[in-house]
Amino acid sequence: MLSDSPGLGMIGFGEVGYHMAKGLKGAGVGQVVAFNNGTKNRPPYTDAFKQKAADIGVVLAATMEELVRGSDIVLSTVVPTAALEIAREASPYLTSSHLFVDLNSCSPEAKEQGRDLVLTR
Repeated sequence: MLSDSPGLGMIGFGEVGYHMAKGLKGAGVGQVVAFNNGTKNRPPYTDAFKQKAADIGVVLAATMEELVRGSDIVLSTVVPTAALEIAREASPYLTSSHLFVDLNSCSPEAKEQGRDLVLTR
């Protein structure tokens, strides 16, 4: 069961993740943590990337495990080609109390495969 103010985790803090987090923070969402492991921005994050997150009130997680364990709701906003790998990477840390939401633009088959990865943790 989710608390009254659930922790929100964003996997992917590129264009979509950043603007989604900014909008959610502006709408009053309390805790937002992001993890990015892309080709350009990945741990250890640059000072500029950390500042970009801090400017909108987002905390950057150093690992996928840190992000998932510190979140109740996990939103995946990565590029479609990375969606299954992200589900696979997050799944060991997800519990039945998490809500994992894949917001990626993938095929129905990829969505089903991701679902199976997350549900068979």
